Amino acid sequence: MAKNNHRDDNIQSKLDRIFFNQDFTQTDPESFERYLSTAALYATVENGIAVLSDLKTRTSYLFYGYLGERLGIAHRSTTKVLDTIWEEEILSRIAPDDIRKKQTDELIFFSYASRQEHPDCHCMTSWIRMADANGIFHDVRHRIFYFREDRSIRYALCLYNAACGFHQTTVTETRNGRETLLSQIAGKEVILSAREIEVLGLISRGLSSKEIARELGISVFTVSRHRQNIISAMNVRNSTEACKMASMLGLL
Repeated sequence: MAKNNHRDDNIQSKLDRIFFNQDFTQTDPESFERYLSTAALYATVENGIAVLSDLKTRTSYLFYGYLGERLGIAHRSTTKVLDTIWEEEILSRIAPDDIRKKQTDELIFFSYASRQEHPDCHCMTSWIRMADANGIFHDVRHRIFYFREDRSIRYALCLYNAACGFHQTTVTETRNGRETLLSQIAGKEVILSAREIEVLGLISRGLSSKEIARELGISVFTVSRHRQNIISAMNVRNSTEACKMASMLGLL
C-alpha cells in the first residue's frame, strides 16, 4: 500500500474508492489465519517487513524482520495491528517520487488483478527507496499480492526486503513464472482517460495548447482542462513532471 503525506492526492482517493466500495459478503477465518501466518513467516525468513491489510475491516497487521531494524522503524520480531490500511510508520520512509509512482502502480495492478480468475497467482514487484533513521536512503524491493474472498479482493499482502539497484515494475504469474512489464498490461486508463493520454503525448512532443487544439479538433479551453485534469490525476506540479511520470509508467 502507499500514501506518505499526500492525503488529498487523487490516486490515493481512487485507491480508497476501489478498495472500500467492493461488495464484501463472505468471511473465512481460516483464510485470514493462513495469510497472517504467511506474512509472519515472510518477515522472519527473508528478514523483511510484511504488511497484511484487510480491506473489509480497514486493518493492517505489521510484521518486522531485520529490515525494520536496519531502517530504525522497529526491532526485528516486532508485530503491530493498526486501524488503517495506510501504515504511516513504514510509508513515511519512502521517497516522495517513489511513493507517487508506487500508488499509481498499485492502482493499475489492482485493476488488472481484480479481473483475473485467480488474482493471488499474480504478484507485482517494484523498487523503491526507503530512508533510515538518519535520512539515508536504501534500495528496497516491494511485492504485493491480492487475495480474493468470494467476489471481492479482501486482503493485500505487501512485502519489503533489501535490494541492490532498481528495475522496471513487473507482474509475475506465479504458476508459470511468466513475467510482464506493468507498462504492457491493459487497464492503464484507470489513471488517465484515452483522450488525456493523447493530449499528454502531444505535450511531450512539445506542442502548445493551441497546436494541440488544432491537432485534435478541440478548443484551447478543452486542452487546458485536460492539462489540469492530468496534473491533478497524477499528483504532479506541472506538465513536465506529468510527462516524466507517464513515461516511467509506460503510459506514453
